[in-house]
Amino acid sequence: VDTSENSLILILSLFTMKGFFGIILSIIFVRAVSCTEDEKRDSVVEGATSVEASLKEQIDWLAERYSADLTNKDTSKWNTDEKVKELLNEKAVGIESRLLAIAKEYHKLKSVLCTGVNETPAHVANRVSPGDAISMLYVLSITHRELSSLKNKIDEWKKVKASEDGTKVIQNIKDDRTNTWFVAHGFKVAELNDVTLEKLATVVKKLVSHKDMKYINKIMKKYFDRQKKEAERLTKNAEKGMSGGKYKMESDAIFNGWML
Repeated sequence: VDTSENSLILILSLFTMKGFFGIILSIIFVRAVSCTEDEKRDSVVEGATSVEASLKEQIDWLAERYSADLTNKDTSKWNTDEKVKELLNEKAVGIESRLLAIAKEYHKLKSVLCTGVNETPAHVANRVSPGDAISMLYVLSITHRELSSLKNKIDEWKKVKASEDGTKVIQNIKDDRTNTWFVAHGFKVAELNDVTLEKLATVVKKLVSHKDMKYINKIMKKYFDRQKKEAERLTKNAEKGMSGGKYKMESDAIFNGWML
């Protein structure tokens, strides 16, 4: 059952509790649901130790998806999830191969951002199980925004370097300006020594403009907006009940009717 449906059922039950205590519980529950949705969206990356995973953790997770599926040889479950079908609508057809293609691009991105990409260990490949398409949709939507920001940063860095060097050749990422951005997003300076903005720009641009990435980002944004509006609506209704509005009267009437 969808989280929002569960939320609505429970919140209506809480409204029927007599008096101030029931209304307070309603408000607390609605806000907890809202926070849970945000946390689920931000911490879906496996292995993340914080509520919001860093860009590096997101890239690592997506690159592992590609390696894991090469190992498992099984993407058949990806498009059977009803939630995925609901979110992607007609685009859900053949989503397993398209998601694998996107994961492959993240594997390339990881190889550009590291001196070498090690093969994914067996225990990691087993952990990232096929059929986890819904998690991938969450992560891709978050990462798309991060990469769009990175693309804009790269354009800025290219202009600065061009004016400094008198040439359009993009040098390695070694200056404090670029290091600061990457370190803030979970990377280590040592990992950036052999990275060139030229190679990075090519991979990032391809991912940001990828038609499936753009579509996933679009539909997931709508999904998050709907979840947020639903949580806000429930909170508003609960607060109306607390102020003695019609929701409190209706809940009292229901409660009294049940008690007769």
